[in-house]
Amino acid sequence: MVEHDRAGELAEDHRREQVQGSQPRRGRHRRRDIPGADHAAEPSPPRYRAKPAGRNHPAGGDQGHDDQHHGPHCERDRRGPDRPADEGREPRVDPGLERESPAGEKREHEEDERHCRPFSERYARHLLSFGVTVLPDPPHTRLVEVLQRGESLGFEYGWTYDSHILWQESYALLAIAGAQTSKIKLGHCVTNPGIRDPTITASWYATMQDITNGRMVMGIGRGDSSRRVVGLKPVKVDEFERRLVMIKELMNGRQVEWNGKDLRLEWVREEVPDIPMHVAGYGPRALGVAGRVGDGVIIQLADPQIIQWIMETARKAAEEAGRDPAALKCIVCAPSHVTDDLADAREQVRWFPAMVSNHVMDLIERYGEGSDEIPSALTDFVKARKFYDYSEHSRVGAKHGEFVTDEICDRFCVLGNREQIAEKLRELESIGVDQFDIYLMTKGQDETLAAYGEELIPKFARVAA
Repeated sequence: MVEHDRAGELAEDHRREQVQGSQPRRGRHRRRDIPGADHAAEPSPPRYRAKPAGRNHPAGGDQGHDDQHHGPHCERDRRGPDRPADEGREPRVDPGLERESPAGEKREHEEDERHCRPFSERYARHLLSFGVTVLPDPPHTRLVEVLQRGESLGFEYGWTYDSHILWQESYALLAIAGAQTSKIKLGHCVTNPGIRDPTITASWYATMQDITNGRMVMGIGRGDSSRRVVGLKPVKVDEFERRLVMIKELMNGRQVEWNGKDLRLEWVREEVPDIPMHVAGYGPRALGVAGRVGDGVIIQLADPQIIQWIMETARKAAEEAGRDPAALKCIVCAPSHVTDDLADAREQVRWFPAMVSNHVMDLIERYGEGSDEIPSALTDFVKARKFYDYSEHSRVGAKHGEFVTDEICDRFCVLGNREQIAEKLRELESIGVDQFDIYLMTKGQDETLAAYGEELIPKFARVAA
């Protein structure tokens, strides 16, 4: 069992692995017991604190679930779930973690100094990469065509939604896309651990990682449209964390205990890299899960102020758990419409802040209106909201988006001509955003792809040179 005072040692091991780059994985056959959470003893946020690395967690989960964990939490493999994502890119190392560790007041002073530096100074390190998210609408050939086109234009990531009633089954479509692309990394933005058995989700991603020779990346959240449309609520945060720990271990070939059974995907190849898991969330508790379990945070809006608050919250949880906070990736997702007509661009994207408002309403229900735990920049705009219709989810012209102001469109999205868009992308890069993922759901999709691939992405590639 990992002792509590070894948390710092594990964090340092993890930092060294980042610098060393990608290596074949080891220790896949060690067992991983999955931590749960005790609902009866659950404190209210923000007093829900990160547990030290290796600490036992009591079993728990949503009432009615029988997939409880049993047994002690075994020693974490050094190549385990804290392995950094996207290892082919330059690692991000928090300069404060590279120092020697002086004792007493000197160390406290250095730590205070590090945490008082602006977010952008601490975490902005390297180049922006680009992704594109495509709806799994029929015909399925359109999704494949867009991902192929994105690959040829220099997009590194291809994503899709997971909402099996509103659209076609995206797990099937991504399998087709995987067979018809060669470089672009593929995954959901986002799936969830509650609409399918989580062992199926883990096995599917592991299978796709084998088929695509290491090109899979998982985006995962608690479940919005996928669950609400069939009459279910998003997965509770404690159960969400328990399932994510299991999925991350199982899909990467390591043994877990689940439902009282030891499980391992014996067929996972040692030579393929780990599948990164990026966690979507807005509130302190979900962001705590991202910090403790995830390789990155998926943020569905492009407002720099809110992005910085979200990443600070997640990185604080990562650090409290003995992980390297600088290793946590920042993935920003939002619509982008390239045009000189800002008025038209705003009409194209009002559906998006309205979609975000679903999650904000959940936060207000939990934390209360005017809570100092959630920034007003995130909550104020929903006061004018009247309703939400999932039949128009992520659709241009959705009536539930009529309450969204021009200001919110500009803050949450990336709009304007090429120069205006490049300026906002540079701002996102400057605050530490690692990937900008276009929600390709406005009109003129082919033109948007071409503008990014032919002009905007090369602007950022030239900076690298």
